[in-house]
Formats: sequence, C-alpha cells, structure tokens
Amino acid sequence: MIDYSEEDFTKKGQSYDLILDVAGSRSIFDYKRALNPKGIYVMIGGTTSLILQLVLLGPMISKTENKKMTILIHKPNKKDQNFLKELFIAGKCAPFIGKSFSLN
Repeated sequence: MIDYSEEDFTKKGQSYDLILDVAGSRSIFDYKRALNPKGIYVMIGGTTSLILQLVLLGPMISKTENKKMTILIHKPNKKDQNFLKELFIAGKCAPFIGKSFSLN
C-alpha cells in the first residue's frame, strides 16, 4: 500500500504487476509507465479526467502495449441488499468486529 499524498510511486523507476488505485489522481500514462509488461491497472475510484482517459485510451493501451488498463464497475445487488437489511432490522444478523485500529 502506498500513500499517494506522500510519494509518487510512478516516478521511482519501480514497476508492478498489479496496481489497484482507489484515488486515481495521476495521468493514465503515469500508471502505464509503472506497470510491468503484461501488468494490470485497475481504477476503483478517481477523478473524472482519469475516468475519461481510461474509457477513451485504456482499450488502445491494452491492445498496443500488452498492459491492461481498466476501471472497476460495480452493479449493486438490490435483492441481496434488501435481504441483509431485513436480517439486521429483525436482529437476526449482527456485524462482527474482530479488531479496532486507531486512525493514526
């Protein structure tokens, strides 16, 4: 895990097999540079400009560079969500907290 606000891992010269990006704050080309050949970049969250770059340029980079550039898209499962909600309301299901961590 790398804190994007503390360091720019894309400029360190190191490359990765997989980048899961929850902040999406750099250019698609920065992420491409940080990938190994056959590496995969998946954006989970990020800026509108990066989303547009991935939609417009990601498929081209994936084909020509042998690196996969994609965005994770999630479709909520309403049926299961409602079922779980009813279990919680009825008191038949409760969250389990195994450990707490301080924010620092």
